[in-house]
Amino acid sequence: MFDVKIITEVATELLSVADLKEHMRITFTDDDTYLASLIKSARKAIEKYCVISLGTQEVEIVYDGVAWEELELPYAPVVAINLAEYKADYGTYSAMVATDEYDVDGGLFKTFTPFTSNRFRINYNAGYTVLSEDLKMYWLRLCTFYYENRGDMGKIPDDLKRDLNTHKRLAWL
Repeated sequence: MFDVKIITEVATELLSVADLKEHMRITFTDDDTYLASLIKSARKAIEKYCVISLGTQEVEIVYDGVAWEELELPYAPVVAINLAEYKADYGTYSAMVATDEYDVDGGLFKTFTPFTSNRFRINYNAGYTVLSEDLKMYWLRLCTFYYENRGDMGKIPDDLKRDLNTHKRLAWL
């Protein structure tokens, strides 16, 4: 069993409407609300495709883990582990102690390694707080594609997918 859900969505987008308007050379304000919705939709599409977080979010994962088997936490970069729990009984979870019952390793992209087999629930904060220039450009390109191809929301063009592959987390293929 494996379940990932976003508990708290991104509160403030790392890409602004002003950035997008400058990129697209839009000088009027009529579409500002629509552009803001494109920014959010494009972010979610990139996050889903690359399994990363473009902005701070709270993520929860529930999965059946095997002792000493590493699991890369999705929607990285991981900022902080808030809570790790194991299933103690039907419908109840008990808190785990780091270094005694599990290990978290890695830099931006962290792995969770339990020391026993069980069902685990992990709650953590993840997300970029600053975008690299290439990732920002990909986001701008996807917003522009959505603006010019209304009705194709959620799709990512193949040429952009090739570029995004440099940020895609391969552990989640």
